[in-house]
Amino acid sequence: MIILLEDECHLLWGDVCGMAWGKRNMPIEVPMTNERERQTYYAAINLLTKTVHLQERLVGDGTNTVAYLQ
Repeated sequence: MIILLEDECHLLWGDVCGMAWGKRNMPIEVPMTNERERQTYYAAINLLTKTVHLQERLVGDGTNTVAYLQ
């Protein structure tokens, strides 16, 4: 019997974190771009052998998920 725990992780960086203060009922405009760097990792742990199987992918989509599981 083989027992695998599988997950995928999407690491994002370049997002804006913080607070903005302003007057009540007045919108605050913050210029932003949607440019972010990201990296997707697929990983599984084999509970029998205690080995970790890790793969780095450009995107986390169905094609890459199926390819990793195969």
